[in-house]
Amino acid sequence: METGKAKQYFKYAIGEILLVMVGILLALQVNNWNQNRMTKNTERDTLKNLLEEIQLDTLDIRFNLNLHLSSLENDELLFHFLNGDTSVQASSINFTEVLGNPVVAVLNTSTYSSLINNSPNLISNQRLKKKIFVHYNLVYTSIFEVENRSTGFKPYDKLLPFFQKHFTVNKEFTSLSLSSNYSTDYFNEDYKRTSLYPKDLELLKTDEAFKVTLSEVIYLRSITISVYREALKRIEELSNEISEELKTNFE
Repeated sequence: METGKAKQYFKYAIGEILLVMVGILLALQVNNWNQNRMTKNTERDTLKNLLEEIQLDTLDIRFNLNLHLSSLENDELLFHFLNGDTSVQASSINFTEVLGNPVVAVLNTSTYSSLINNSPNLISNQRLKKKIFVHYNLVYTSIFEVENRSTGFKPYDKLLPFFQKHFTVNKEFTSLSLSSNYSTDYFNEDYKRTSLYPKDLELLKTDEAFKVTLSEVIYLRSITISVYREALKRIEELSNEISEELKTNFE
């Protein structure tokens, strides 16, 4: 104080404090930048994984769709035949396809589950986030409902008792592949199945309960086919939007 240096010391202290504050602010800014970069990378990777998974899902959905389309075609042929349509010959009906296959789509939901459980606000594009949530909660829930949860949508189970009563097996085996592509993401085994044909066509024509059940199966298959087609349509739309988001904001 006596030497007049107090003012200099005070200025020096203020300068030191300012330097420390600037350093802290820079460190916070760098930390925020790093955090934003990491969040952006996580968002990018999540979108890429979602895109890959929903595109893989199309393979299973298309495979099941084709099975139901084939069954529906033969369901309708048999229904018309049983009701006296002379333009339909028994030889044109694949009775095994009428019974159908108890298959379900194995959909990929791991990335979406991780998203909603760990970081539901990760997707910055709110419109895209809403579409992703709707896709899994509406579209995929519809598929699960018609395939798994609702006992009303079980064509195979409804027809099996009638096939056990009216049909017999052929000695020949046919092959059924459970996947439409050969990748490690799916089971690719070929399963053998015997062909089925009616024991007595005239007796089958008199079974009114079978006709009613077959009519309901045609209706149920039509609903399932509509659900599959709608899912494929929405997957294509969502894939395009995710791809556009990645191209616009993450390249």
